[in-house]
Amino acid sequence: MSPRVLITILVGSLLTGPLCASDEKVFLDRIQTVTLDSKALGSDPFGEVRATYSYSPISKTRPLLDVSVECNGRKMAVPPQRLSKHPELMLETARISSEAGDNGESWLYLSFQILGEKEKRYYIAFNGGQFSKTFVRP
Repeated sequence: MSPRVLITILVGSLLTGPLCASDEKVFLDRIQTVTLDSKALGSDPFGEVRATYSYSPISKTRPLLDVSVECNGRKMAVPPQRLSKHPELMLETARISSEAGDNGESWLYLSFQILGEKEKRYYIAFNGGQFSKTFVRP
């Protein structure tokens, strides 16, 4: 084998080797956590509230797959079947809020702005230490 052929093979394998040998794996961010210390707002009974939600990073509409809210050391999960038919959401608009309830227990909400609907939000409601319902409110 001539030296030219040997040099060509070495240089060619050095240039194409890294292209073929890469085994990089890409892990997409798909879990978000929103935390609010409601004590800073005044007389809110919930204290620190932490909402965690996961979504499909490869879907165009990024549907919610799992939602849980933790407050006062208690974790409340939303059944996945209750999340299956929500509208398209802007997940970066997550907001935690609360209001007084009729039964003496306050309602806790995790809400998201609906894509393309500037005034409407999708609410996930908790009452009495457990998931209660989902709804859309202007």
